[in-house]
Amino acid sequence: MAGVSTVKSASELISAIKDKYPDPVVNYHRHITNGLALPVLIPPVKAGAKPIDVKKDTLCTFYGHSPFLAVEAELREGIITVNLDRRLAELAVEK
Repeated sequence: MAGVSTVKSASELISAIKDKYPDPVVNYHRHITNGLALPVLIPPVKAGAKPIDVKKDTLCTFYGHSPFLAVEAELREGIITVNLDRRLAELAVEK
């Protein structure tokens, strides 16, 4: 649970865990608490965190998770492969 981590601390935490214990899956769970959820999700993924927690749509509350379409777009821009059919995901959000 990393509700108030920063870009640097999140990346350092996941890197340290993965350096010492490379095999276990590290799930990065973060809320929007301080408004930095989206930018802080990317460095832990680059450091090896998988999966991450996201929410279905942009109607996330203050303590919710980042919307998954925004996260997918940001990860794609950061050249990280996301196995998601964007068209089907957009249809799911519309419902």
